Amino acid sequence: MRESLAMLGSAVAAAAMVGFGLHRWGGPEGRPWALPAGLALLIGGVGYSFYLPSWVNAVTFILVLFLLHQGARTRLERAVRGNPSLEVPEAGVRLRSMPDPAQLHSGVWMVENIARLDSSISASGGASPFAPRPAPVPEAPVASVTMTLDFVGETEDDYSVVLQAKAPCACPGVVVCHHREAQGEALKVLADPEEIRDIPGLTHDIVVRAMPMAFGFRLLDLPTLALVSDVLALRKEGREVYLHVSGPDLRVVSSSIFERDELPRLLSAAARLLGRMRFVGAES
Repeated sequence: MRESLAMLGSAVAAAAMVGFGLHRWGGPEGRPWALPAGLALLIGGVGYSFYLPSWVNAVTFILVLFLLHQGARTRLERAVRGNPSLEVPEAGVRLRSMPDPAQLHSGVWMVENIARLDSSISASGGASPFAPRPAPVPEAPVASVTMTLDFVGETEDDYSVVLQAKAPCACPGVVVCHHREAQGEALKVLADPEEIRDIPGLTHDIVVRAMPMAFGFRLLDLPTLALVSDVLALRKEGREVYLHVSGPDLRVVSSSIFERDELPRLLSAAARLLGRMRFVGAES
């Protein structure tokens, strides 16, 4: 029994050291493996100490990861419920949270045009300045535009959070933007084209790749680069964020969940990016 407890203590110490070491010094690429590696050592050590079958260790590992990821998904959905609606006057739209009966997404927002006043004056004579103002006339909403927030990889070693939407009108082309120090998945998306360095207003900390390159120049004007910078600024220790535009599809991918106070910033930037994609598409 003492031998088993000694092995168990060693396994706990090794799991703590590996998990802490990867989290503290593993960098952007090794940090996501801190929890899985620590859990694997801990569960393997418990199984070895008490002579448990290997299948029990495997099932336990998968179950614990699932419960931890389920907890992260629950926190994300709580953050979504804290942001039922958001007005983005710069894009002329309002984002309104929608129910998802099938529970396919962590969050769903409908993109609607903000109502405007019809200030037209009758051609037969000017309206009295004391006459009541006409009622607001809502513009037609952008056709079938929704934003969804998805929790991906719940049963895997790692997970990601993906905000995505489809612009009703867009120019064919692909653009990916990420931080210069990004690691992992961001580097694999559109990996072949060379980095674009001479877009006016592009800062040194942002990497842009595009196919064709002309699409990157058309899409990323100075105000749009500011939006990209705002999205990528959500990157922090333990979280990589990158932006991916492919034709009408807009995706913001994160390696960790967003907090309640971060979602308005993300949603606002995404809504304005959709407007830019639509504008460029209409010009084509």
